[in-house]
Amino acid sequence: MEPQLTGDFFRAVVDSISESLCVIDREANIVYVNASWRAFSRQNGGRRAKPSRPVNYLRICERAADHGDEHAIQTAAGLRQLIRGEVDQFSLEYPCHSPHKKRWFILSARPMAWNGEAHFVIEHTDITQRKLAELEVQQLSLTDRLTGLANRRHFDAFLDQTWDRHMRHGLPLSLILLDVDHFKRLNDTHGHLTGDACLASLARLLSRHVRRAGDLAARYGGEEMALILPGIGEHDAAAQAEIIRREIEGLGGQVDAALDLPALTASFGVATTIPRRGSHAHSLIAAADRALYQAKREGRNRVRVAISEQAA
Repeated sequence: MEPQLTGDFFRAVVDSISESLCVIDREANIVYVNASWRAFSRQNGGRRAKPSRPVNYLRICERAADHGDEHAIQTAAGLRQLIRGEVDQFSLEYPCHSPHKKRWFILSARPMAWNGEAHFVIEHTDITQRKLAELEVQQLSLTDRLTGLANRRHFDAFLDQTWDRHMRHGLPLSLILLDVDHFKRLNDTHGHLTGDACLASLARLLSRHVRRAGDLAARYGGEEMALILPGIGEHDAAAQAEIIRREIEGLGGQVDAALDLPALTASFGVATTIPRRGSHAHSLIAAADRALYQAKREGRNRVRVAISEQAA
């Protein structure tokens, strides 16, 4: 027997939908919300009792926009265009994180005729699982599988972005390059698995020195690693490189005591500059690389600093 297609029936259908739905009128007042919308509102501190006056969706967006929420600014602008008939639909992907959970949604809005008047359906679809999968793939594409550090692709993009930002603000930018001494001999003597274990241990040590959000540790290539230090001057960068150099000494025994590995050492090149228009991040890499090979020529296991003009 077919159900009676009454208003209650259609409300039950809409309430069964997992997406959060609301309907607004031409003034952006909310005239209807479904069960998913009400449940989400309750779980996130929304009003429990029925309000005495209509809730205006645009005003909610504008209050968030006043606090600098870029997504609220975009939503308010898109909904106004939709209400004025300048666009047929509006959609936006946005984050909605809580202190305990990261979430992402897609907002979709489109017109709907009801009782001869224009209304608009707003739908919020939870895309958290898809977004987390995308972020995981993205992270894997930017991470070196052996060491867990940023890979060369990530390093290049990060350095270019940091270079541009420091050029705008006139801030110093330092780069540390380090290369494991006699790494080929270690591989030939103890095998590539031991060599890999040494690189992984070195990466964990280097990661402990990435203390600020703007720092980046990367596997630059082979047994060569890098540390980008935004806003750090030459003296402090050289001092940090020296601390790392001393910590690397004796790391061999920690990798596998049964192998009785000799002490590991590494050579360091440090370069610092204040990026200027017409310059390029490659000049900083070249300067650090020259300092690194100077350290190699002078006997390894030491820190050398590039002449500042070389990096400028």
